[in-house]
Amino acid sequence: WLATSQKTKSNSSGSSKRRKRSKSRAQDAVVDVDQTVDIDFFIRIAASKLKEIEKSKHAFRLFDSDRKGFITASDLKRAANDLQEESITDEELQEMIDEVDSEGNGILNQDDFFRIMKKLNL
Repeated sequence: WLATSQKTKSNSSGSSKRRKRSKSRAQDAVVDVDQTVDIDFFIRIAASKLKEIEKSKHAFRLFDSDRKGFITASDLKRAANDLQEESITDEELQEMIDEVDSEGNGILNQDDFFRIMKKLNL
């Protein structure tokens, strides 16, 4: 996963500062030996994370169409009907919610939803 090479960069005082170039599947990062992160890398990571959060929020709003801030079994039923999946019973939908409901209140809040999205790599 990680290929590293050493580079030397002169700073304004003329001294040399060793830098490590790290490659991962997602990013090409430049990290100082003292573990500071290159600003370009930081901005790319932050932008990527923000896009991921926005996609998750958009998906949550698709289920929570009336904007109440949580997803119920009836929200899932509506989505199943929209997808022409009428074979799923109300009990099965509630069981799906109960499996990831962190508060035990029979609904999915955004954190529950985001956790399942992340788990499923969606």
